[in-house]
Amino acid sequence: MPQIDRYISGTVSVTSGSGTINGTSTAWADASMTKFSVLAGHFIRIGNYVGLIVAVNSPTQVVAVPPYGGATANGLSYEVYRTTWIETAAIVGYLQAVANRGLAAAPMIGLYLDNSVMRMALRDDGAGNPSLFVGGTGAADAAMPRVFSVDKTTGNFWTTNGSLGVGTSGGIISYRADVRGTIATTAIWFQKADGTQYTNGWIGGFPGLDGNSAHNFLHVGGVTSADGVRRISLQGDLVSVAGKLGVGEINPQAAIHSTPVGGACPLRLEVNATNPPIMQLYRSNGAADQKFWDWNISADGAILTLRALTDTYASPGVVMDITRVGASVTGIFAGATLYPNVDGGARNLGGASLRWGTVYAITAAINTSDIRFKLVRGAFTDQELDAWGDVRASAYQFLDAIAEKGAAAARMHSGWIAQEVEAAFTARGLDARRYALFCADTVTEKVKVTEKRERPAVDIIEQVEEVVHIIGGVPTLVEEVRQVSIPRQTIEPVVRADGTPVMVFRPDPKGEETVAGEKGRMEPMTHAIPVMEEYDAEVEIDGDTSERLGLRYEEALVLETAWLRRELARQAARITALEARAAA
Repeated sequence: MPQIDRYISGTVSVTSGSGTINGTSTAWADASMTKFSVLAGHFIRIGNYVGLIVAVNSPTQVVAVPPYGGATANGLSYEVYRTTWIETAAIVGYLQAVANRGLAAAPMIGLYLDNSVMRMALRDDGAGNPSLFVGGTGAADAAMPRVFSVDKTTGNFWTTNGSLGVGTSGGIISYRADVRGTIATTAIWFQKADGTQYTNGWIGGFPGLDGNSAHNFLHVGGVTSADGVRRISLQGDLVSVAGKLGVGEINPQAAIHSTPVGGACPLRLEVNATNPPIMQLYRSNGAADQKFWDWNISADGAILTLRALTDTYASPGVVMDITRVGASVTGIFAGATLYPNVDGGARNLGGASLRWGTVYAITAAINTSDIRFKLVRGAFTDQELDAWGDVRASAYQFLDAIAEKGAAAARMHSGWIAQEVEAAFTARGLDARRYALFCADTVTEKVKVTEKRERPAVDIIEQVEEVVHIIGGVPTLVEEVRQVSIPRQTIEPVVRADGTPVMVFRPDPKGEETVAGEKGRMEPMTHAIPVMEEYDAEVEIDGDTSERLGLRYEEALVLETAWLRRELARQAARITALEARAAA
């Protein structure tokens, strides 16, 4: 252990409120100020006063802090406490000379280290915060950049004018000033071990990116210190991604690729009554007033609307409304005429297995009757009319209506029965299926079954979150317990196409490998793999098929009319013949 001794030669004079102490018959340094008996950093005691010497100005004068608080006096005894192991003339003189160079610029308490290539000082930053300064050999205090400081009140640690390297001298995580030259701000840089390429990104406020120095950005991926390319940017409440964004998806195949995790909805867009539309679609190179579309939800959530808007996002035109009451959809309303996307009867409205109920219309359907689109055979034959004449009209009820309402309440319908039509035609030597009035459609039954499927496994945990609710008109911070889905994963080594493992260099001072002069070790590259689980999924599949018969009533009525005309014509002929006979 170093031994503490005292220097007590001579007496001292002090002035109340001053830190300057003058000595009589003292030899605190020699006349050339190259050899010292006391140093900055030693303590001096005068009666009840104890001060820290911060400067030795001459053999008979030192400066101490805090200032002397007693009465002004002369000829007082004193003691300087010093360590004997740095008391040789050469070491004492060297350290005091180094201290003088720093103190000439900024007299502060400090520990200074100086050699042939550098100078370091651990001292007060002028505001009472312990700080580390570095510079070239012989540098004055004012020219030495500050490396770090510790706040004397809070204990917070911060760095300035440099980087904080973790694991290597170059820094894998660096907090440093922006080095692009045009922006004098700071950022956190995640850089390669060699310090030459900022491949992983940075966080900071860079007004050169959007012209606003108040905006902060998180940048991740493929960024050098000289470019402004952004992969992920956070700007207040705005987020931008350069490239593809995968949500629950390791290899996104679109600008935004979301894969459900643990049964969660892959995308949720949430608005309230004061928010803009839930989704806005914009075609930047669209024609004038044809760039904007949006989906909008009414304030009560009962109507979902697809709208077309002008370039000023005004004058919305309703394309379609979808309405609901609770979980029941009550209607789909078109804001314009509905068209098939091709002409010529290639598109149907409904199908044999999915039929519409009642069709309400102001006028009847218009059927193409242009002779230019028809090969006309001619009038119905008597065989055809006789077959139709054998078909009887019936009154009937639908079985599903009886099941729903009961036989007493189910309404009566009138018409023909398809099976009777087919039988009548067959009896007359005709095939009813050759006529468009007769329809035989294949119907596929939909069956719900349970299938084994796989999905990414998740662990459900409860998490306490603080949220603000309006309680009695007062915004109130309350705690809520919410369930959070955490994807279950395993970490597996990455291999090349031939199955060989991919190895990467990890900096490690204790490693046995050396790359670019840096020690480390080679390790297998790893990647997270979702753990899959099997679950029962209820799905709807096609079941058995059957044939459902139908009639086109407008064509049946044409045949009915033709049969009536023939019968009326026959009766008219008979009446005419009878009248002629009676007249004879």
